[in-house]
Amino acid sequence: MILLSADDVSFGFPGHDLFEHVTMAVQEGERIALVAPNGAGKTTLLRILRGRVEPDEGRVATAKDVTIGMLDQERELAEAATVGQALALPFARQLERSQDAVTLAEKVAQGDRQAWHDYARVLGELELDDGFSVGHRIAALGEDVGFFEADFPRTLGTLSGGERRRLALAQLLLRAPSVMLLDEPTNHLDIRQMERLEERLRAYKGGIVLVSHDRTFLSRMATRVDELTDRGITSYPHGFDRYGEERRVRLEHEWKAYDLQCAEIQRQEEFIRKNFAAQKAKQAKSRERSLLRISKLDRPRDIWGPPTARKLRFPEAARPGRVLLSVENLGWGPPGRVLHRGLSFNLQAGERIGVIGPNGTGKSTLLWAIASAFDRRVADSGRVAIVEGEARLGYNVAAGYTDQTLADLDPSKTLIESVREIRGELPDDAAREYLGKFQFHDEHTGREIASLSGGEKARLALARLLLMPRNLLLLDEPTNHLDIPSREILESALVEFSGAALLVSHDRTFLERTTTRILHIDRESLDLQWGGYAEFVERRQRAAAPAPAVRRPSVAPSARQGSGNRRTGDREQGAGNREQGTGIKDQGSRIKEPGMQGGPARNDTANEHAVRKAEQRERERLTRRHRTAEEAIRKLEEDLRAVEKQMATLSSSDWQKLVDLEQWRGRTRAEIERQTQEWIESGEALERMGG
Repeated sequence: MILLSADDVSFGFPGHDLFEHVTMAVQEGERIALVAPNGAGKTTLLRILRGRVEPDEGRVATAKDVTIGMLDQERELAEAATVGQALALPFARQLERSQDAVTLAEKVAQGDRQAWHDYARVLGELELDDGFSVGHRIAALGEDVGFFEADFPRTLGTLSGGERRRLALAQLLLRAPSVMLLDEPTNHLDIRQMERLEERLRAYKGGIVLVSHDRTFLSRMATRVDELTDRGITSYPHGFDRYGEERRVRLEHEWKAYDLQCAEIQRQEEFIRKNFAAQKAKQAKSRERSLLRISKLDRPRDIWGPPTARKLRFPEAARPGRVLLSVENLGWGPPGRVLHRGLSFNLQAGERIGVIGPNGTGKSTLLWAIASAFDRRVADSGRVAIVEGEARLGYNVAAGYTDQTLADLDPSKTLIESVREIRGELPDDAAREYLGKFQFHDEHTGREIASLSGGEKARLALARLLLMPRNLLLLDEPTNHLDIPSREILESALVEFSGAALLVSHDRTFLERTTTRILHIDRESLDLQWGGYAEFVERRQRAAAPAPAVRRPSVAPSARQGSGNRRTGDREQGAGNREQGTGIKDQGSRIKEPGMQGGPARNDTANEHAVRKAEQRERERLTRRHRTAEEAIRKLEEDLRAVEKQMATLSSSDWQKLVDLEQWRGRTRAEIERQTQEWIESGEALERMGG
């Protein structure tokens, strides 16, 4: 069922079209990732879908009784005074009925017979509306985004921007509209909170359109990817993991079709030029009229830019000693408070430590504390105090620190001036060319930093960082506000970086691609481990998994009829096993024999028969799936060979037919891949069933 649709929507500003001819539909159960570089208009399109911005052309339609919610819920937050009231707003009706029930219960207790009927009616309404679980749902979802019941009395005026954002997200999830429009929903969430959000969104039955640059989140969430350009939307139906390969193939097809058409147009124009006044003038004029009727293909464009533009390196710094940073028995925290004590580690060239953990546990404060050892600006800020131990730089170390506030950007400077602040010898043309690698085009480079968006400021900060000759980097949330290509630039530069780095981040893809060690900080402990992020998660999961229970086999009836000495011997053997730490427990007193479970044996037989029948039906269903997929693959491959043979016989003059066949071939290959996956999955399922 289509819940929400946009038909031929266009929007722009004076002198600049943001996008045009956008057509999309949101189906029930779909999770659509809307992707594009920063500044392409993703948030504007969400606001158009929400009805807050009117499109210049086209229209947006919703199905009957469909409700739409957007993450930016400042107006709803403004109606509440406290965190608890904000979380309760979506349940105003249920809470009002709960209060009615309390009032009526008091009347019933006083002997009011009429109140009995009203009381029963209100209780029935609450049960139908799931009103009895409201308190539990509010508490559980509030905890998922970092608000515990002790936080509920806090006034909204005491919340930071990140806390207000998390509160708005919780309120939207509690409201559960038919369609959710989520603009960067993972911002300000720690990794555990992101995982809980993913669980909730997977269970959500409505439609979702989400904008995010978190690649792990997109990989786990998106059932479809819609790529937004100034020319409209291109859909990729197989999720984010296959998006990169599918768009590469599509671009190859578009370039091939474009080149074929250009070659044909050039050939026809050459014929017209040579024969317009010659014997074949009539034929030349006919071809000229045909050319005028041709619908020319747009030149293909990669909105993310060529991959070569994403390869940048840090400039070489002086060669340092073996140990670049030494942290010994460090205790730190904001003034008047100690967050942690006893942290010790050495950081050598080529090592990159990722610092992770829940929000508010002191990750950023740790970077401040270490940066205060070499950055006078941080040391004089008064934001952090080292209460014991020390952080010490090694020999010939040039250290750099960048925090998530981007405080080192001067808002009064232009982009070119900001770059030349780092590299004063760069001429303006070279600075413009360098900024172009970060998607700042010529018309942007003269803008003042104060006029930039958060994402643009983050890209500028990255551009400045990559101009600094450093051999030790302390980076606090370096991927915040960066789009996907900018994150890949930073990842590539860090992997090739010859120095050392300490990185605070919640970006799981970034952590996995760049880190060699992980420091996990929570409210009670510090845990520093070797290996990347995936290894850290795997170790944590193994440690958290319950040990498999070891059960002794049931004792046969004949054995149970043996002597008491034998049973005593069994107990002594079981006790010996426990003393030796084998983990085997004597469960003889709890294991029941077949036929002694309290029910007739024929019930067991009937149950076994039902299980066998269900297994047989499932095996037959899987067999049909397997054979259908196999037959579809055979037929598609035959068709593909026939079309490829036909394409080989066509000349460049048949460019339109070549374009159509090339597009058909791309779709057929995608369908073969899908059917092959179906064939593999059904075959593996049959093998597991022994079929």
